[in-house]
Amino acid sequence: MSLSKSHVVSAGEAGAVIEVLREAVNNSSLVLVQTGAEVNVTRLIEDILLVAESEKIDTRLLLGPTDPLDCQLFEKRQIGWLTWEENDPQQGRPTLTILKPSDLVGLRLYISDIISKEHGRLALIGDFLDTVFTSVSSNETLFILVSQIATRMKSHGVAGIFTVSEGLHDEARLALVRRFADKVVRIKPSSESTKSRHAPRNRPAPESLYQTRSDRSIFLP
Repeated sequence: MSLSKSHVVSAGEAGAVIEVLREAVNNSSLVLVQTGAEVNVTRLIEDILLVAESEKIDTRLLLGPTDPLDCQLFEKRQIGWLTWEENDPQQGRPTLTILKPSDLVGLRLYISDIISKEHGRLALIGDFLDTVFTSVSSNETLFILVSQIATRMKSHGVAGIFTVSEGLHDEARLALVRRFADKVVRIKPSSESTKSRHAPRNRPAPESLYQTRSDRSIFLP
């Protein structure tokens, strides 16, 4: 299965989802995953981490809305967490770095520091863009930030798989970020209802379709 071709993957087909993720980390691609309210992002990040581990690729997490305590797989991992929380008790964890969403310089320096210290294959994973979107009011500032991060990652061969909630943000801003992605995966609900690993916990949700296109700004209906 190639990310350079358009395809549709059912959320219930775990094997197909894993192949999409595996191709991304192995090709050091920058992939944007647009999710709807039906998707459990924590579980999606879990799957990305497991795929990276199976491919012997080091990972670093960049979290936003997802709490570092939401998943056991997050324990003992290097995590940058964009949060407004003050005096958070998790600051005592040596593997957790608290980043203020308004400190964009600090965010860039944190990412640059991670990349400069790694000498093997590396993947940055997380949902920090949701927090960035709500914290940065200027599209120009957002453009510059994403451009600098993407350029830095690509120049060092670092993979990135970042999720973003498409229903929460303006389409123009999503399109701006898609410009820097090598590929885009869209998780799109269908009319049928089924249980899915990537559905929110504690309630069934519509089946989701994972769609990727070589045309980064257009999705199949």
